[in-house]
Amino acid sequence: MAERCSAPSDGDGDDTNAQRAKRRRAAPNPSTQAIDAADLRLLESLFARDVDSVPSDDDTPRMELRDFRFLARGHKGVVYVANYSCAGRTGRVAIKVCRGGGARQEERWLRRCNELGIGASLVSYEWKDCVAMEYVEGPSIGEALDGAVPPGVLFKALRDLLGQCARLDQQGIDKREMNRCQKHVIVSREGRSTLLDFERCQESAKPSNVTGLAQYLTQAWAVGKLRGAGASVDVDAVRAACKSHKKAPSPKTVAAVERALGIKAAPWRSETDPATGRTVFTNGLERRDTWPRPPPSPPQTATSPAGRRRWLRPPEHGAG
Repeated sequence: MAERCSAPSDGDGDDTNAQRAKRRRAAPNPSTQAIDAADLRLLESLFARDVDSVPSDDDTPRMELRDFRFLARGHKGVVYVANYSCAGRTGRVAIKVCRGGGARQEERWLRRCNELGIGASLVSYEWKDCVAMEYVEGPSIGEALDGAVPPGVLFKALRDLLGQCARLDQQGIDKREMNRCQKHVIVSREGRSTLLDFERCQESAKPSNVTGLAQYLTQAWAVGKLRGAGASVDVDAVRAACKSHKKAPSPKTVAAVERALGIKAAPWRSETDPATGRTVFTNGLERRDTWPRPPPSPPQTATSPAGRRRWLRPPEHGAG
């Protein structure tokens, strides 16, 4: 599927490919605001007729999809959102239409990362060009740094993200995009980070997920955003902690990165608010009127065996 682009203006003959691509991204493109006709035919044929025509050999409830809408366009595919209904439940799922075999790669790594409690839950992988997964709603990590969420939620999301990156490092999985992850992480209102786009993952003896994220967060603009939110970022200390983590990854080195970024929370304690005289609870980064609840349990994953042309169950968290 080719993107529609405007004809070059006078004097564009000597432009580089990067300059032309930058100009196309900056220019409004009405075609990206609606679902592409070819993709719509593909989705309707796969998710409407085929789902109803596939015989069922068990009592697994079927998922019906409708109202496909454009969500985002990437380098290798397009993401759409659809409403689903299954066994009396309704919600939304994200459907990624990939190119060049990317769906199989996405499914493979998303399935593996789901086992680690990482990423949007895989709902179904049934056809070579499409992957359906939990629809995660919320601002991206870049928008969160720009102030889309309160500082306490931002710091909690960054700690959660560092923990996920550490688990990927431990398993020898390199996501390869953490140093430019501004659009590949969604932040929830509860401070949970959800990683997206796994088709570029690869096995690595020296994965760089924690160090890549630290590199992203120590850019000048990101340091300014973090300090503006109240974090005491020490760039030199972050680099030293990342160097230690690269040599011998451990929970201690990850905690050192958190401390250097100024996002590591202290234990919760009670104190008296001088303005109101009421008892509040703080961990040095945020204050609450009630004692914080324990963290939620890891999400359950919904997966489908490769090659099975049927839906499994709707996502556990995908309502949005």
